[in-house]
Amino acid sequence: MADEQNQDEQDNQTEEWTPRPGDITIRQAPLAWLMSSAPWLVVTAVLLLLPAMGISFGIEEWVAGVLIIIVVVPRYLMWRGTSYTISEDHLVYQRGAIMSSKAYPLPYSRMTDVRSRYGMFGRALGYQAVDVMMDNGAVAPLSYVPIVTDAAERIRAKIEERGGLVAPDEPEEPDKPGDASA
Repeated sequence: MADEQNQDEQDNQTEEWTPRPGDITIRQAPLAWLMSSAPWLVVTAVLLLLPAMGISFGIEEWVAGVLIIIVVVPRYLMWRGTSYTISEDHLVYQRGAIMSSKAYPLPYSRMTDVRSRYGMFGRALGYQAVDVMMDNGAVAPLSYVPIVTDAAERIRAKIEERGGLVAPDEPEEPDKPGDASA
């Protein structure tokens, strides 16, 4: 009965999840949607500028509008629905879009390490990627995490509380001359 109840709780969490008081919710950096949409926005700008340069095929505005609706708007909505919540028992990756929202709980007890990396523009624009290593070898990347949130350190602290962090091997100190232990 308890196993069924735990399974039901996990199933409910993957569909709809609401943070509890005390949980820390981190949203992606404000420019995240723009970074992933930049190439498409450049193409759209070129299409809109072609008639001003005297080059026209008669469909530039229509194609630009379709690109914005099909590519840029969904990326913006996905950014708005993405969050990472650090709760007492697990890290929750919430991903949402136009029609639905899904939450993916990652228990700290299954995490082995956490690392952060900045990428090409991360430091300058104030975001980083946080990679969470799981015990089965999988990596859960959290992208466009604002640097000021200290997400990697917060997650690392939660992993350490549960004894899941794999500590690096410390080099042994060489024996000192005159040691009585030899």
